[in-house]
Amino acid sequence: MENNMTEEKNQENKQNMEYSEENECKIKIQKVMYTVKPVTVLEYCFAMFKYNFCDGQLQPTKTGMKIYSSLCIIVYALVFFRFFFMPAVGYPYITLVPPICAFIHYVISSFIAFFLSGSKAYICIFTTIAKLDQLLQVDIVKDFYKKSRSRTNILVFIAVSIHALNCFLEIIGDLKEYVMTLTSFHLFFTQRIELASFFNCVAMVTDRLNVVNKFLDTFVTEQDKKDITVFIVKERKKESKETLNFIGRASENNVKIRDLAAIYDILGRTCMMINKAYNFSLLMILTNSLAFILITFWQALSFYQSQEMDSSDLIYMAVWCMSTISNLIALAFGCERLLRARNKTRILVNKIVMDYDLPRSMRVQAKAFMELVEVWPLHIYIYDMFSVDITLILKFISVATTYLIVIIQISHLI
Repeated sequence: MENNMTEEKNQENKQNMEYSEENECKIKIQKVMYTVKPVTVLEYCFAMFKYNFCDGQLQPTKTGMKIYSSLCIIVYALVFFRFFFMPAVGYPYITLVPPICAFIHYVISSFIAFFLSGSKAYICIFTTIAKLDQLLQVDIVKDFYKKSRSRTNILVFIAVSIHALNCFLEIIGDLKEYVMTLTSFHLFFTQRIELASFFNCVAMVTDRLNVVNKFLDTFVTEQDKKDITVFIVKERKKESKETLNFIGRASENNVKIRDLAAIYDILGRTCMMINKAYNFSLLMILTNSLAFILITFWQALSFYQSQEMDSSDLIYMAVWCMSTISNLIALAFGCERLLRARNKTRILVNKIVMDYDLPRSMRVQAKAFMELVEVWPLHIYIYDMFSVDITLILKFISVATTYLIVIIQISHLI
């Protein structure tokens, strides 16, 4: 009887533990989704259903969502081909390249999300981030989720404002083609939404890595203070909750550095999942930016050689070109922040490795951590062809300059 009673109590305790863990994970998912809600609302408005968030749980897209999005794609395709390929439009065919790229991006992204397990990839990203928040105890950082939500709000506001201004200027310039402008608005704005979604995911990984750096920095700082032999009488500063020592005191039995290394490993895998999920979107954003620049150069040379060409077309194309370049700059800036956070992690872990006053077991853990940092460089690549960082802008400028020289030479021959 006593054995049965103890077994029942153990089962109840296990059930209570599992229930509490599930409940905590559910709360973390709700907080993570709270930070990305503005972008999710925009995605739903434009029939971009990547996942379904209901009752605190992330689920694959429902059949109704798939049908609605498919109908939107069909209707939009009819409008697109009607106003972009009719002879009455009168636009040079070369200017149709960016809208075509954006249309292909919109259709294929929806197809991937619905039929090629793209929805599961996005769900896996957010659930993994929620588990990371449990391990990192990010609630010790003051207003952690509120700051993330504020950043998302600012990002959405800037994207909407810039795009609305571009469309407003184009409508004022050519009132007869306002339908085509509204069609372009939907196309190019979906790319901005994808960019905002990617930027958010990378920023979430960066924020969690910064928390890891904060724990490492606190530990390194405390170890440095032990070497100070000069005592100065001064007012004691109150320690903030954000500098909580996750690692604790140095001892042979301390395995907290190993725990942080495991968290970094999860961050590396999350970064890889984000890279795979947004590979196609990043490629199309890069292609669209390049197409706008090349077309603007070509139109500028045509305008220079021919006085019959309307300068307003060149101005509008230049405005759209600058807005797409801003997408590229935002893309490179977000990935560069992640790389800088990773480099800071490497420096802090190296300090622990080189601190010979620490117990040997902790230094061994730090060496294993350093190997993980080398294994996971947290670098974003576009199909393993282009690295997305600050050097991408320099490479982009180099390609654009080369093209400009080529078309100048060709125009002289023509």
